[in-house]
Amino acid sequence: MGLTGEGESYSGRRTGTVLAGRFRLGQMLGEGGFGVVYEGEDLESGRDVAVKLLHVHLADVREVASRFKREAAVMESVRHPNIADVVGAGVAEDGTLFFAMERLRGRDLSDVIEAERHMRVGPAVRIVMQIADALTAVHAAGIVHRDLKPDNVFVLEGEGEPRIKLLDFGVAKVVDATSQVSMATRTGTTVGTAYYMSPEQATASKDVDTRADIYSLGVILFRMLAGTHPFEDDSYPLLVVKICTEPAPSIASFRSDVPAALCRFLDAMLSKDKDKRPRTADDVIEALSSFATIEDEPRVLVAPDVHSAPRALRIESPLAHAPTMASEQLSEPEPEPAQKKQAPLLIAAPLLIAAVVGLGLYVTRTPSPGPAADPSVELPRPRAPEDAELFRAASTRDGYRFLNPLPRALPTFLDVAIAGPGVSAFVGRSGAVFTFVGGELAPQASGTFAALHAVAWAGARDLVVAGEEGTLIVIRDGTPTRIETRVESTLRDIVVLGPREWIVVGDRGVFLRVVNDQASPIDAGGDEDLLAAIKLGDGVLVVGSDGVALRWNRRSIERETTGSRRVLRGIGQCTSDALYAVGDEGTVLRRTADAVWAPVANRSRESFTDVACRDGRLLASGMRGGVLVIAGRSSIRLDSGDERPLHAVDAMPGAGVWVVGAGGRMLGVGLDRVLRFTSGSSKTLLDLATIAGALVAVGTEGTILRQGERGFEAIRSPVASGFGGIATIDDAHAIAVGDIGAILLVSYRDARMLTSPTEANLRDLVAHDGTILAVGEGGVVVRGSEGAFSTTTLPGAPDLRAIAGDPANAVAVGDRGAIVRFDANGASRVACDVAASLRGVVIDGARAIAVGEDGTFVRIEGLSCTVEHRGGPNLHAVGPHPDGGWLAVGTHGNTVTRSAAGVFTVGSIDTGDQDVFAFFSDTREIILAGAGGLVLRRARVVVPSEPTR
Repeated sequence: MGLTGEGESYSGRRTGTVLAGRFRLGQMLGEGGFGVVYEGEDLESGRDVAVKLLHVHLADVREVASRFKREAAVMESVRHPNIADVVGAGVAEDGTLFFAMERLRGRDLSDVIEAERHMRVGPAVRIVMQIADALTAVHAAGIVHRDLKPDNVFVLEGEGEPRIKLLDFGVAKVVDATSQVSMATRTGTTVGTAYYMSPEQATASKDVDTRADIYSLGVILFRMLAGTHPFEDDSYPLLVVKICTEPAPSIASFRSDVPAALCRFLDAMLSKDKDKRPRTADDVIEALSSFATIEDEPRVLVAPDVHSAPRALRIESPLAHAPTMASEQLSEPEPEPAQKKQAPLLIAAPLLIAAVVGLGLYVTRTPSPGPAADPSVELPRPRAPEDAELFRAASTRDGYRFLNPLPRALPTFLDVAIAGPGVSAFVGRSGAVFTFVGGELAPQASGTFAALHAVAWAGARDLVVAGEEGTLIVIRDGTPTRIETRVESTLRDIVVLGPREWIVVGDRGVFLRVVNDQASPIDAGGDEDLLAAIKLGDGVLVVGSDGVALRWNRRSIERETTGSRRVLRGIGQCTSDALYAVGDEGTVLRRTADAVWAPVANRSRESFTDVACRDGRLLASGMRGGVLVIAGRSSIRLDSGDERPLHAVDAMPGAGVWVVGAGGRMLGVGLDRVLRFTSGSSKTLLDLATIAGALVAVGTEGTILRQGERGFEAIRSPVASGFGGIATIDDAHAIAVGDIGAILLVSYRDARMLTSPTEANLRDLVAHDGTILAVGEGGVVVRGSEGAFSTTTLPGAPDLRAIAGDPANAVAVGDRGAIVRFDANGASRVACDVAASLRGVVIDGARAIAVGEDGTFVRIEGLSCTVEHRGGPNLHAVGPHPDGGWLAVGTHGNTVTRSAAGVFTVGSIDTGDQDVFAFFSDTREIILAGAGGLVLRRARVVVPSEPTR
């Protein structure tokens, strides 16, 4: 209970009073809007207690009084060492409600977090395990706490291991095991503290179960480790939108000392899909127990202010005309010393150079440059970013053509390495490796799904890549070979000393020398995170956390004093006598040939991730989407048009500049602006329809895209909530449905809100002649037309995710195998033993085909069904295969195909490793859409075959 607020004050008025003949009140401990807490004495036992009283004027407010009584009843009924004991409750002589509980001495967990900011892994995990242990008893009693937060976790005073007590069950939900109907709160009431609310609580879903507490517990653990909440915003509505639509950031982005397995488990606790969270609090305890003994000091990678700064929700701008390449752009310098990740260029490249110049990779002719940050180099006034066509639009091996983004959907890139004109490599999330050669961007097999943080060329065609969990791979002639490192830390950078000799550095002081594919550790003399490295003479210079700088000279490692305690994330050599390192909170350092480090002044406080040098200018990629340019004492910031992080920059004389980052962005840098070589929205797309013959896609963060002459253009949405479904209602309009009951009428140029009869999340809909049938979470069904929508709730309140057909004849599917058939007379559950959750459905005459988790295929006929296939990727959507039969698509572009003869085949489509969520087809073509703004098209050619069984 808070200690401030309005209401009738009890200050000093009750001291000495005896309640119910048993509890004598002492001094007041705190007062809030609902009541007051006194220290007290239990006259029966003589023990110290704390007595909580409800303000008199609230006793007649039914919901407040019920909450107060419920808190006492729950705490009294559930006995556990980690739950405060209630020793008595009742009504005072004047009608005041009260209850007495054991007197606790210590402080709230929120105070502990504020004091420590970033807790060590072991102590944080042990506290969460204690909370989870309390939840086992709470959940076993059929109770959902629903307001887990550090303020409601009390850390007791005392020597040794901290012990906690769980408090405040005032908004707990007591569930009747037979009806599953809450007896505690009204439908549609959002309860819980905003930062810690699960997505289902934030949207006031009726189907809030124990997994909501698991989510909140995950937020508590995240805050203890990161020092911030996973989602932050000063605006409550925007905070709710983020909780409901944005993926939670990985704790690995904030801390390098958190084991990868713990990062993955915390990701699962914070999953939007409650089915993907741990099922029980016991599961949490079991999973966390192996991390409870970690006592290492915190290794913080990201300054909290970078993450917590409010982020504006953006809709991608329509594409501008590609600019004309002109001589005003980057000049071609004289040769410079070897730069970061540069390897001998052994590829014969005259044709590649011609192709690159023809496509405009920022190569022109001007005089040779002076040293980096040359004071004689003038910096122009920054201009807005522009779109430039550099790639040919890509087609996949399966005949699909990328429509958005262009030239193709790409994963988040974390590093880039230039080998020479027209030859570059990129690595990123989920083991992604791409090469750019002669104007062609092509994926390469990496043999891993680990995130890759570093790439380097080790010869004409060989690539070395490194990343999470000690992953180190060499790719020769397109074949990946894993190198045994015997480390589990994330590897961050690679320096190639020769075709068969590399230095690899990473978290926790990892320093490896690799010779002929054999890795040997070198003692770095400390355990700082080593984040960036560069060749220096015959050795290597490395920088990292706490401003560390190490120089390896093949015989020993020497430490240099940088004068900074900031995290240093990038290092680049600009001239023979000057190197530059960049890092958090605007840090830029210059190192001279005599190993003296000094700060370089600049006005930006943006944290920088990498650095390169070009034409007497220093270029640094920023965590807020900017590129810092420094020359002498002057600097400018070039805007990329997006606030998402840029992760790496590389440059080479005659080969231009690459900047890469989140959302698969690939950028160039001119004298006064950023050029965007990839274009189009990269927001996740969830459904497709047509308006006036034009393809329309909807997705997260209010995204509505319409295909135009120059790609997909944004239609401004009146809301920022995500949209799960869209359906055409007439030639000129479609209706979209989404989070918090949003219903939009979408035309070719705009969209407007329609009055919705529900606040439940709507996930999909079908439409015909202006009438819709929409389904969503908690069994909510919306029917009707504009101005006359009505809502009902299906028995059992199943969460429905997809629907196919029309309002008079449709089939909907959802979580835990839910299948519902709709007709003019209403809705009927289909009896079917499907253990998996279903995510996509298509009507096939009198039958329907549904797909879902674990490659599940279900054939639905009438009110019965048959599970035809299990095994394979999670599937999200299904439709007709271009060559006949059925095609289901899902995670990472994986597919399961059902032939007309009933034969199943597991395969994949080249989606740039993006998940596919939407399937649209007509008589001419098939369109797929998904994560990363993915939109793929393929012509539909139906091969005659035997009828579907």
